[in-house]
This record gives sequence, structure tokens and C-alpha cells, in this order.
Amino acid sequence: MEDLGGPRLEHDIDHQDEDNLAWSDNEAHAPGKVCELCGAVITPGQDVRRRADGRWMHEICPLT
Repeated sequence: MEDLGGPRLEHDIDHQDEDNLAWSDNEAHAPGKVCELCGAVITPGQDVRRRADGRWMHEICPLT
């Protein structure tokens, strides 16, 4: 790793563990809620996001 002159870390970072992080497990799900964008009911397994107003919408709305 290139030294850019910043302060040294007390502990080395093990970058091998980054591959084991489950970033996809950070997805939101809201089965049974209604998508505010397309009006369809959100089913289990569909990825969603919560809007600033607290309502849910599909990450990608299904084709109707």
C-alpha cells in the first residue's frame, strides 16, 4: 500500500475480510406495503427503499 504521509493506524486493516462482508444483506424489504411509485403491492424478496416521507417504493418497479 502506498504511504501518502497520513498518520499510521494502530491496527493494520485486513482487506481480505472485505470480500466476506454481506453488502447485499443491507437491502430493505417491506412485503405487503404498497409501492408509492407504481401502486403495486411489494412482495417478499423485492428490494425497496424508504422515501424521505416514510413511504416505501420498489428499488426497481416490476413491469406491469
